[in-house]
Amino acid sequence: MSNFSVLVGLLCRTYLADVLSETEQDSSAVGAPVMADILALIEETYAQPAFSALSISKALGLSERHMRRMLKTHTGVSFAIYVRRLRTKRAKDLLIGSGESIKAIAGAVGYRHSSSFIKYFKIETGLAPDQFRRQWAVT
Repeated sequence: MSNFSVLVGLLCRTYLADVLSETEQDSSAVGAPVMADILALIEETYAQPAFSALSISKALGLSERHMRRMLKTHTGVSFAIYVRRLRTKRAKDLLIGSGESIKAIAGAVGYRHSSSFIKYFKIETGLAPDQFRRQWAVT
């Protein structure tokens, strides 16, 4: 292969890398408002009975798959884990700041069954909700 061919190949690869980089930057700039909408809608609706990835994506006119990919790219975690962490964060506030029952708090943060709430709360914090409440209760 001649030096000229190597140089042309190198220039083509460099040009393509630059074009791809600009395209990625453009798409992330365009995706930023959509990502903000996804996060805001999740925050507003995560405790509602009809909440789901499908309901979020439909409300924003996105495919569910695309919405899930965008969220994972932005947050580094799946939709389910993101929502679980959001619910756990809110539940911690309620456990410390209210005398509500575990069942009531589970419902307030979007769980239909308190057993699911207890299971996922323990996964996230290492403590069952009642243990967390006792540990962090203001005395």
